[in-house]
Amino acid sequence: SSSSSSSSSSSSSSHFTVSGGLTISISQSEAKSIASDSSARLRSAKKLSLVLDLDHTLLHATADPRAEAYVARSCLLLDDENRRRRREDVRTLVLPAMEGAVQTSEPIPAPGLRHYVKLRPHLAKFLTEANERYELTIYTAGTRSYAYKVAHVISRHIVGARLDEEELN
Repeated sequence: SSSSSSSSSSSSSSHFTVSGGLTISISQSEAKSIASDSSARLRSAKKLSLVLDLDHTLLHATADPRAEAYVARSCLLLDDENRRRRREDVRTLVLPAMEGAVQTSEPIPAPGLRHYVKLRPHLAKFLTEANERYELTIYTAGTRSYAYKVAHVISRHIVGARLDEEELN
């Protein structure tokens, strides 16, 4: 879920409302059990937990149509043999134009909205090295779909994949 949450607690349980209006309840004893298990797992792995914000920290993303002109104009570089190649730090992804649309019996392709993602310099190196010492978690105020797609873009960047998802289809 997106990380929009509010909480209220009573003496025996806590209630959290997450994005989409879903409210979950968890007992204090279950919360303590989860925390204890999590602490034990981190101690045995000799790691700490590190939460990283996606937007404006690890990357910048926009659906602004002006970004397409910028990408076309300045994100194609010349390689050593004067051939055009794409910048590796600018990726694209397509998200549904509207999340949570009503499902129909007939599958209708949802219109997509192209987003341009500019990865921070040295992101792959940072995440690879941080992963050795920390259990990494990403946070975003965006939607779950956005989080999954951006995590996929970052994962592909770390392993050196050169094509974006829409180029593979």
